[in-house]
Amino acid sequence: MKPLINININIINIRKAQAWTAINKLSEIWKAPQLSRELKIRVFHATVEAILLYGSQCWAFTVAQERSLDGTYTRLLRKALDISYKDHIPTITLYGSLPPISSTLRSRRQQYAGHCFRRVEEPIHSVLFFEPAGNFRPGGHVRTTYIKTLLRDWFINHL
Repeated sequence: MKPLINININIINIRKAQAWTAINKLSEIWKAPQLSRELKIRVFHATVEAILLYGSQCWAFTVAQERSLDGTYTRLLRKALDISYKDHIPTITLYGSLPPISSTLRSRRQQYAGHCFRRVEEPIHSVLFFEPAGNFRPGGHVRTTYIKTLLRDWFINHL
């Protein structure tokens, strides 16, 4: 049985493309000087971030995939706030009080896993926490599973 949770890179790329499509359709909002930063961020969360993270709480990410998602999120946020990369604004200033998207994803994933873990009688429990017997892909790379992703999330949050 193949693990259903192991995320395919194509799904991430599709989500990124959909988020870019959404942000480009709202370009008049992002370029409007009369709208405040807070309002733009609220619109950004409701539209672009929701599209980017839809269903992501059950994805098993590698570290490289999380970094890629963080980079895409930063570029999307720059576009939403109408800040060019040429302006050399530090990421800390750009984000302000916003957490990195990988942090948001970690907390969502842990909440979802907690709900599913408590529902032992439901099929989602056995699917989500399935640990394959053979952990190696061709080429010797260790397969990323949902359980390994959750353990990595837990260690990152508790360090």
